[in-house]
Amino acid sequence: KIPAPPRPPSSMGQRASALPLKRFVNDPQKIVNDGLEGLLWTSPDLVVLGGDPDVHIVARASWKRDRVAVLTVGGAGHEPADAGLIGIGLLTAAVVGDIFAPPAPEAIFRALLAISGPAGCLVVIRNHFTTLFAVKDAIRTAQAHAKWPPGANVRIVTVADDIATAGKVPNSRQADFRRARGVAGAALVFKVAGAAAEAELPLDSVYAEAAALAESVRTLGVLFASCTVPGQPNLRSIPADQMEVGCGVHGEIAGARVMANTTAKEIIQIMVSELKHSVPATAPLVALLNNLGSVPLGEELILVKEVMCSELGSRIKLFIGPTKLVTSLDANGISLSIAPLDSARIERLCAPAVCRYWLPAIVPYPPQRGIVAELTSWQELLEPEENEFLAGVFERVCDGLEAAEDDLNRADAGYKNGDCGRNLAHAARLVRAGFKSWPLNHPARVAQNLSRKLRSVPGALCAMFSIFFAKASAVIEESEGGETGCSQSQAIKAFTQALEEVEAVGEFSEGMRTFADALAPALRKADGGLDAMAR
Repeated sequence: KIPAPPRPPSSMGQRASALPLKRFVNDPQKIVNDGLEGLLWTSPDLVVLGGDPDVHIVARASWKRDRVAVLTVGGAGHEPADAGLIGIGLLTAAVVGDIFAPPAPEAIFRALLAISGPAGCLVVIRNHFTTLFAVKDAIRTAQAHAKWPPGANVRIVTVADDIATAGKVPNSRQADFRRARGVAGAALVFKVAGAAAEAELPLDSVYAEAAALAESVRTLGVLFASCTVPGQPNLRSIPADQMEVGCGVHGEIAGARVMANTTAKEIIQIMVSELKHSVPATAPLVALLNNLGSVPLGEELILVKEVMCSELGSRIKLFIGPTKLVTSLDANGISLSIAPLDSARIERLCAPAVCRYWLPAIVPYPPQRGIVAELTSWQELLEPEENEFLAGVFERVCDGLEAAEDDLNRADAGYKNGDCGRNLAHAARLVRAGFKSWPLNHPARVAQNLSRKLRSVPGALCAMFSIFFAKASAVIEESEGGETGCSQSQAIKAFTQALEEVEAVGEFSEGMRTFADALAPALRKADGGLDAMAR
């Protein structure tokens, strides 16, 4: 037996000075150290430089200082950025601060000395005054140090891509990005700079390509819920019925509030309508769909579809994502970055990168829809027939199943997947949409059509009913006069054999909490008429 874990002390709680509640951490003060150690366990090509636990410098283990080094600097909490984006064709090293806090100049100074060779170093940072000041201080100190490579230079590229915090140019429709936040667009700049450095370009050329992309990439984020720092209360709550359009990588709430019942399509339309004014009107584009923390993959894929179907979709020639590159802890949101493309930038973005967290760029291609041969059978050769009584039965049953969707889901959630109501409501909509084209005066054909409709609905219950009606159809068809009608005794026989068929396939029987518990007793009372069956 697995021993039970020790009971937690009564002081546990969601307070800054105590162990956080329901978070996978050991000590809020050691999150960065513990996380980087886990990164090293799974990344043999990375190494932590220095022995000071307060200095977090991660670098390529095989780095030889034989070309331009690409360094980034920033706080933790954005994983896999920044340390997780180190690799051949990407970053050479990263200096990581505490959660949402830039590292001190001393750590940056040590990193510059460790990785810079004669070719120099390019530092790429997300726009943040404290970070920029610390980098400039560290560069000044490093270049004055006795161990600094003679003639080596350092250049800085600042990424300020967040359109939500861009200022306005007086007397102009253009935006001023000098004070805009740096967000997920920095990951694209990492890639271009890393690929250019790997191609052994000189520092000025690497800088030129990275700076040009930093000047043109634009990003907008959307949040349903901001992030929570482990061990601290959530100080940036968003009302449950609202979402934030325009957010930073620290979960900052500084954009526009809109109602949260907006669809995925409408969200992308809002984002694209803002982003399109920040890129050239006709240029081909690269798009990066970045998960800010906790958006399920299924929802991300819906967003991909909406991005490609948006007014910018036809111009997107490279797509990166959906993926987590620059996150904001557990924030429930996404960001969309776009940038213009030319042949050189396409080459850099598509160049190989050895990094487990980088998702390669792909050329988006319209969905291919193969043709599945549809079997033509006897029931499709019959003309539709009206039957007022049976049509009324279908309408009432479908109404009942759709109305009971939520109740059935709740009942099913206590035992199974919680989707019983959804599946039956789906089946009801399919039947309602199709039964008027059926030959309603031919019972065998009606049962067969029911079986085929139910076969296309997820869930075990609908599969059981599909088997049930398929067998009932076959029994009725084989009975005397079954092609055109069905007596009560024939129907009882057909349903009884159909139930036996389902029980055999499903390996269950009456008394095992299935629909057989209701149907089997009713069929045994069938000779007494409908009232007896209902009782």
